[in-house]
Amino acid sequence: MDELESWITALEVTGAQIISTAEESTVKLRQADEAVEQVKNLPVQQALLSRERDQLILQNQIDLARAMGFQIEKQTIQEEVQETRAKLQLARKQLGSVSQNQALTQLDIDQVYKNIERASQQVIAELKQTVAMLELENKTVKQETQAPEIAVDTVKPLVAEQEQLDQIRQAQSITTDIEGVQEAER
Repeated sequence: MDELESWITALEVTGAQIISTAEESTVKLRQADEAVEQVKNLPVQQALLSRERDQLILQNQIDLARAMGFQIEKQTIQEEVQETRAKLQLARKQLGSVSQNQALTQLDIDQVYKNIERASQQVIAELKQTVAMLELENKTVKQETQAPEIAVDTVKPLVAEQEQLDQIRQAQSITTDIEGVQEAER
């Protein structure tokens, strides 16, 4: 709808220019006709002005055809907007009707809870596995940091480890929140 309405706005601006050009062309054509009539007695000037008038006739026909094409395009888009509005209203009515008649059954609700439980167990298992891996890495890092000289390469894993620990804590917090919501809903 928004796209079609923006087309109409753009067409109105362009259409005003096209119609103005066609009107100016018609005025110039009338002036050329008058000029040819005024020099009836002078054949050389009449011939020159007649050629100019013939060019203005062609230009006027082109300008009028453009104006007519514009009117057709604008009308077509306006009809599309009306049709789209009607379809949108029908879809909204259908959606309202369906949503009023649609009720979740206890079976649907139970299935949602099962899916949430399954997903949260999967997340918890992945978190436990990651925590175990990080603890192993942490032990390795502690052993390396107890050495008299700290190598530059050991600093990078520490930063990465801290970031992973932060992510794990955040995931554990989310999991705890999910479990709390599930228990509250039961």
